[in-house]
Amino acid sequence: MLNEFLVLQMVAVAIPAYVANAVPVIVAKILKKRTPIDMGKNFVDGRRILGDGKSIEGFIAGVLAGASTYYPAKVVFEALYLKYLSEIVFNSFFFIVTSIAALTGDMLGSFIKRRLGIPRGAPLPLVDQLSFIIIALIADYLIFKVNIFSLEALLLVILTYAFHKLSNFLAFKLGLKNVPW
Repeated sequence: MLNEFLVLQMVAVAIPAYVANAVPVIVAKILKKRTPIDMGKNFVDGRRILGDGKSIEGFIAGVLAGASTYYPAKVVFEALYLKYLSEIVFNSFFFIVTSIAALTGDMLGSFIKRRLGIPRGAPLPLVDQLSFIIIALIADYLIFKVNIFSLEALLLVILTYAFHKLSNFLAFKLGLKNVPW
């Protein structure tokens, strides 16, 4: 049986993580010239650290967008779930940390792909879909003691996989992405 308060905690993790992870794709379409986070540098293996797909502008916009979901989410949570707010981690710092962690997880996925020789835009199943939410969950566990060893957290990861596949396909169809993964 799912615990309502843990379900809400996972929603509180998902909101900033999903938004932070999605916004850099939009920024890439708006800003034609972006600054790579790795500054074009190569790792010791001679390959790019992250590649051109991870930009400073996308990271900043993602963190700001993810963090800015706090106030609308707070209004909804207070209106519908006030009795649970004292039981879950729900504050602006949590939304900032979750946003940063999600984007760090996405960059970790790119780092792994570059080390494996997988070029930008090529798929790496599970890593592409889940690195952002897994690192967000780990950070929230380490910093805020959010319970990630639960059926609710596992459900979030499974739903994230499905949602990520669907949202990337839609972004591809809308011309926001060059590939549907």
